[in-house]
Amino acid sequence: MRPTGRLATLILCVSCSGETTPPSEFDPSLAKDTSLVSFDDGVLTTASIGQALAVKIHAQKSSMRLSAWLEGDYADASLASDDLLVQRSIATIQVNPPSRPREFTLVVQDDGGRHNSIRIRASANGDASLRVIPRYSGRRAVPDLWAVVFPDRTCDDAIRSDDFESKYFVSNNSGVLSFDHVPAGKQLAVVARVRSYAFGCVDLRPLAPNSSSDLTVTVRDEPLTLSRTELDATLSIQFDTQASLGWDTIQKTAINRLLDAFATTQVPEEDQLLDAFERVSVFHQGELATRRVQGAWKSIAASWVSSHGYIRSPASKTLGLAKSAATGPMNVRITSATDGATVAVSTFGVVPAGAFFQANSTFTYVAGADDSLTLGGVLKLDPVGMMATVGDARAGQDVSGVTGIADSIRKSLSCTQFAEALQANDSTGLCGVSCLTDICNKSISDMWSRALVAAAYMVRLDITAGGKATIGDHAEPSAFDGTWVGSASATDPTIAAFPMGGWARGTAVK
Repeated sequence: MRPTGRLATLILCVSCSGETTPPSEFDPSLAKDTSLVSFDDGVLTTASIGQALAVKIHAQKSSMRLSAWLEGDYADASLASDDLLVQRSIATIQVNPPSRPREFTLVVQDDGGRHNSIRIRASANGDASLRVIPRYSGRRAVPDLWAVVFPDRTCDDAIRSDDFESKYFVSNNSGVLSFDHVPAGKQLAVVARVRSYAFGCVDLRPLAPNSSSDLTVTVRDEPLTLSRTELDATLSIQFDTQASLGWDTIQKTAINRLLDAFATTQVPEEDQLLDAFERVSVFHQGELATRRVQGAWKSIAASWVSSHGYIRSPASKTLGLAKSAATGPMNVRITSATDGATVAVSTFGVVPAGAFFQANSTFTYVAGADDSLTLGGVLKLDPVGMMATVGDARAGQDVSGVTGIADSIRKSLSCTQFAEALQANDSTGLCGVSCLTDICNKSISDMWSRALVAAAYMVRLDITAGGKATIGDHAEPSAFDGTWVGSASATDPTIAAFPMGGWARGTAVK
């Protein structure tokens, strides 16, 4: 990205006969690169105070009329004529420089309203030519080289400055950056750089007027700017024999704990369901307890649950089928923080991870001299929440319109028909079919949500990730490619710790 200079917004015209204004048809919106005129001296030329300057103009037509005026801080500078006639595609305009040093703009407009301009510097000391030869000693990619000249400044305040004008800026990848017009007689800070991730600077003593000089500037890499980090990364899980056995144990333990908390095999399922009926019924709790004791609700519920596939069994089947989806990879967002980096897991495999991974974890975060990155920290997850999340996703795949395991069980149990069977046995209460249907649905949800809390345990993933970084324009990491190693340990004492690892790759957040 090449910086551009600023022009004054005030537009005036000076000719030999006094002040005038630009032509009424002048349209600043017309792009300069569509103009039919160009200048011999490119975008900048110089004039000596007290000596008239002839500016040569080339036109794409052999004959045409041009108008001209001055803009900016031109003081008492003037034009010998503001109406020019092109002959054989050439015209020359005389600029009478101001009586003191100034920099201003000459604008020339063709007969189609298109315009072009050239900067003119009037100087008492004249100009010099300077060739800047950068010598880059780093290891990063060099898409292009920049050179910037700062008059009346030193390297101490100029080396990393982006406050420069286009007239003192050159960019290419040829290895030599040439300035035809730098101010003579002034202290210069000459900066060579690769974007904003490698810099070099030389304080140059004033150059003699009309002199030509070569200057070599050594350019060195800046340290990685970790404070600009914002990466989306993926950490795979590579399952060798030990990791496979360990992760399988974590999954099975989570499933068994969840099922036992949801519908234990130690108590008949119909009793657990009717217990939930009473628990969720705020207004009819006493009535339901009485009808459960006096009526035949227990036998009706036992028959109904057994004939509709039970409660635990469908949950167990869905969770078993979902195991393969709970194997990663971990997709994380890495963001710079005051004391390192914040790592947040967004998805695990194909499911959102917010329900079972700790929201944000603080990692140590350091850069090496070779542009390597190292992250170290702990991620914590609830395997019960993980299996419930992948199980809910699997239930939605198996039955259209189902939102999860609890919803699947509600539908297979047919709460409305179950309520009708209960009501047919005892219709004396205030809670009728509609009321019982609602209680049935809420009971399954309550049993499932209570199980998620009761069964929960934590797994700790200790992670060290490292890799080589790709550098952005401001020395920030824009990507990295490496590996991670670590271990998994659980709060459940039946699960032994085991090593884990995989590849780690990241790219800049888009």
